[in-house]
Amino acid sequence: MLDEAHERTIDLDVIMGLFKQFALSRKDIRLVVTSATICSEQYVKFFSAAQINCEQTLFPIEFAYTPVTLGYKYYMETVHQAQAVVADRLAFLQSTKPPGESEIILVFLADMQQIHSATFALQQEFQNQTGQVEIAGMYGALPHEEQAVIMRRPAKPGCVKVVFATNVAETSITFDRVMNVIDSGMQKFLRYNPKTGISGFEYSKISKNAAVQRAGRTGRQGPGKCYRMYTEGEYYAMNQVNQPAILLQNIGSLLLWLMLNSTFPHSSHQ
Repeated sequence: MLDEAHERTIDLDVIMGLFKQFALSRKDIRLVVTSATICSEQYVKFFSAAQINCEQTLFPIEFAYTPVTLGYKYYMETVHQAQAVVADRLAFLQSTKPPGESEIILVFLADMQQIHSATFALQQEFQNQTGQVEIAGMYGALPHEEQAVIMRRPAKPGCVKVVFATNVAETSITFDRVMNVIDSGMQKFLRYNPKTGISGFEYSKISKNAAVQRAGRTGRQGPGKCYRMYTEGEYYAMNQVNQPAILLQNIGSLLLWLMLNSTFPHSSHQ
């Protein structure tokens, strides 16, 4: 089984290519490709395979877009939006007697540096409400043990938990009681420049599928709201999917590995 196929990592693409090759002589092997936002028609055509759709019932999600394009101001506006939502939800939860259940606000940012800065900004903003506002950061470089603690540690009743996350929280990680999602609409990825032979990180807009995944983090236990820090026109102008990593990164080492570990005679490598 290959899960999260929509991410189009190099490993996934190579595995699917290799599987298609040896599946011709191994009729006893079956491959199941799964994803929440996969463009299934491409995979059905590539493998000449059957397609199974699993429908899920979600609560309604309200969307709020920015009235104008934010440009380079998207980060600060995302942080300001998070501060406003935290204050609003905290006031609501504490106005109920007894205090209402805890809520999670999931905020998507581009990278670890932005997450650290945003975490510090919210800690300063709500420093007098430490016991009522819990703030955490989630990104790929964070050890799995720390990720597990953030996911499993429940907030006390009447408390708001804010999780700043990169795209790792789009599909790989699921939180309960996410009532609000704030989507910056940006991501950070690695691109290889063949002219210079150097790889570097770049920022870009997310794909439409990624925007759908981010919004889908709410609306699971009850009605939710997604604040998109871009205009509705920008959303419809997004690419449907992200570019596959195999088109963006240096695959020289991968090709050497495949050659050294292939089953062909050594003479054919020359």
